Amino acid sequence: MSEQTVCYLYIASCVPAPEGGIHRYRLTDGIPEPAGFTPMPSPMYMITDFSGKEPAMHVVLLDPYGRRESGLVTYRIAENGDLCDPSAILPTLGETACHLCAHEGEIYAVNYDSGSVFRTPDLLVTHTGHSVHPERQNEAHTH
Repeated sequence: MSEQTVCYLYIASCVPAPEGGIHRYRLTDGIPEPAGFTPMPSPMYMITDFSGKEPAMHVVLLDPYGRRESGLVTYRIAENGDLCDPSAILPTLGETACHLCAHEGEIYAVNYDSGSVFRTPDLLVTHTGHSVHPERQNEAHTH
């Protein structure tokens, strides 16, 4: 009898709550089946992080405050793939976070509309300038 390979697939549904959230699928030998849903407001990007004591998923929320500022929430990933124990939402100190990176225990988020890069817990670097096409990009848009 051969051993089955099981892993999880997470898909963000970037719409406002209660429909918005992260769908989880269990893949058994490559065959997907629905395995859960974690509601949250407008999850835009997410990354898994296996550098700590327990696996985690960091998620950028597009507009959790209703004022264009993005937020970052971290979930513990349970053995069954569930997203558990969410952290408080941490502001990314900018508008429209569009990318995430986990590196050496730090989480970085890039705020596209405000042209800034955020590093947890509270470092912000804001870029200035514009593109060669000033009608399309008259200010910095980091990504």
